[in-house]
Amino acid sequence: MKWIRRHKGKLIPLAILVVLAYFNSLNNEFVSDDIFAIVNSDSLGDFSQVFSNPFYFLRELEYFVVFSLFGKQAIYFRLINFVFHLLAVWGVYALVELLVSEYVGFIAAMLFAVHPLGAEAVSWISAGVYVQMTALSIWSLVFYVLTIRGEKKYYVWSVLLLLLALFSMERSVVVVGIMVVVTFLLGDLKKYWKYLLVPAGLSLVWLGVSVLGAGVRQEVLQVNYYNNPENINFFIQLPVAISEYLKLFVWPIGLTLYHSDLFFTGLSFFLKVVVTLGYLGCVVWGFFKNRQVFFWLLFFLICLSPTLLPFGLSWIVAERYVYMAMIGLCVVTGMGFSYLNTRFGVDGVNFILILLVSMLMLRTVLRNNNWQTADELWFSAERYSTLSPQNHNNLGDAYGRRGRLELSRDHFLRAIELNPRYADAMHNLGNTYLQMGEIDKAKESYEQALKVNPKLWQSEERLKAIEEYERKNL
Repeated sequence: MKWIRRHKGKLIPLAILVVLAYFNSLNNEFVSDDIFAIVNSDSLGDFSQVFSNPFYFLRELEYFVVFSLFGKQAIYFRLINFVFHLLAVWGVYALVELLVSEYVGFIAAMLFAVHPLGAEAVSWISAGVYVQMTALSIWSLVFYVLTIRGEKKYYVWSVLLLLLALFSMERSVVVVGIMVVVTFLLGDLKKYWKYLLVPAGLSLVWLGVSVLGAGVRQEVLQVNYYNNPENINFFIQLPVAISEYLKLFVWPIGLTLYHSDLFFTGLSFFLKVVVTLGYLGCVVWGFFKNRQVFFWLLFFLICLSPTLLPFGLSWIVAERYVYMAMIGLCVVTGMGFSYLNTRFGVDGVNFILILLVSMLMLRTVLRNNNWQTADELWFSAERYSTLSPQNHNNLGDAYGRRGRLELSRDHFLRAIELNPRYADAMHNLGNTYLQMGEIDKAKESYEQALKVNPKLWQSEERLKAIEEYERKNL
């Protein structure tokens, strides 16, 4: 409480920024995965389902409580993301204030509060696990730093928050890596290593369970979510992901749910490699010249590491993945403003900072509008996801519901052209042909879908229905 009273002059403005940036998202509808997880779910009111998946225990518990109190009203589910984002912003300020300075902490927290690259995680209910994980992880780190600075009473809080983060999402195991680096930077790993034992033990258990389930998850993602294992290559994935995230952080135009991350020319890939090597070079430079820069640049890589490894368990690029990682970039930017402040004076630097924060906040407000409805999400992505088979599939579905069958068909065909293993798009194409009265083409599409994914029972059922109809009408 003393800390809150002492820093209320920073915490209140940060809360106001969060409200201004995300208030217009609160009335948005359920979209995308929300429909499956919440709208069409029959188990939200079943308390036993809360314990069905340890990796998302906290989210399931929150869903159960919200549903029990308010039913399936999107605003209350979305408020969870809103509150955790605010806690994450305050946590960023607290952590950076401890490790760097109050001034840099305030700048970093402001940027993190309003940056549009975080909008997907905050505005999309289903992506809220990333916000929740981040808030709990950051505060776990805050209490860990206080612990190794001599305030041992906070160690229990650090461990407890890490445990809650693990119950939010298994990717929070990265926190232990950050703890190791923090301990090293504070200068006495030999002295404080014992404080790493419990966090490391918990993380290893979670990591072990996650690895045991990786085979099943990989199969699901490759078959049902359109990842082609032939495209999974670490030496492609790494520069594509890192360069794209850096670009979107610096210039947040082209924000979309599905990024066309594997479609690029040789020259484009070369530039991605150059950018990535440049970033890694800055990390190395920081190690020898500026340990704070080193830590926060490395923070970015550590947080991203679960999605950079070629296990077939992730998209190559997704904005929600970088939510926690971009804290490192926000801090480095804050350090840059601190340097400019020292070099050139306060007034001019603060003017640039206010302008930057205002522009980022406006972009976030506009980005929130993309999440108003499911169809608006796909239509807004049409401009930037021209090479995304997933978005073409969703657009085909959206146009089909509007009765624009020819346009729907064209988008499904384009999705299949971009990904010849896209069974769901083949099934949806069959549905469209059926609506158009082209029975033979519909049958062919369903058969193709089953060849790619024999477990696609919907196509099998449609084929049986067609055969039964033809038999009765011979």
